[in-house]
Amino acid sequence: MKRFSLTEHIAQQIETQLLEGRWRPGERIPGERTLAAMMACARSTVRAALQRLVAKGLLDSRPASGMYVSDRLQTGPVSPWRQLIGEHSELRHEMLEFRLMLEGTTAYLAATRADEHDLRKMAGLIESLTEAHRRGDAASEAQMDARFHSALAEASHNAVMRHLHNSLTTMIAEHISLNNAGLHDLNDRASEQILRQHVAVWNAIRLRQPDDARRLMREHISFVWRKLECDIPLTVI
Repeated sequence: MKRFSLTEHIAQQIETQLLEGRWRPGERIPGERTLAAMMACARSTVRAALQRLVAKGLLDSRPASGMYVSDRLQTGPVSPWRQLIGEHSELRHEMLEFRLMLEGTTAYLAATRADEHDLRKMAGLIESLTEAHRRGDAASEAQMDARFHSALAEASHNAVMRHLHNSLTTMIAEHISLNNAGLHDLNDRASEQILRQHVAVWNAIRLRQPDDARRLMREHISFVWRKLECDIPLTVI
């Protein structure tokens, strides 16, 4: 088991608070003295931890002013979410828990409200997803997977739902990519099951079966949960 230094531990605590939105992009975070008191450690440890976060691009250091939250989580050309989700294991099951609530409703609304444009788009994505799976192209498969989930949000025709999903698009895409990689590592044909689950959700949507679409989407996310987070009980809300 990897042993973390105190500096790494403090850096991870601050990262978690950044991920949880304790400080907004552009906002100055507390000074070293305050953080050291909050985390019961030496200022030198906090200073070293902050420098690690500056190196990651999560904080900006402004001379004679302090440390400020960067906007990289929202606008960076290379998303740090994959690394952060990988390092903060609690985020993986928390994200699944959130998606279980959000995407079941999204699928329900898509089955009720999708127009012809939405249906054509989803049909094309399912076709591309199937082809990527056939080729064994895991990267393209994860990309099409994420795009299909985004298309469901668009097809919900609920502005708030769409905005919420779009705001989290990068994080959800990285979460899906990491999940798919983890399932591939299990080598138990899980990716084939996931493909069938996506096709089943799509069929329920195109046949205008909202209750089935919601149930199938929740079953899909629950399946991923059981595979990757089997030691954490699933709470269905």
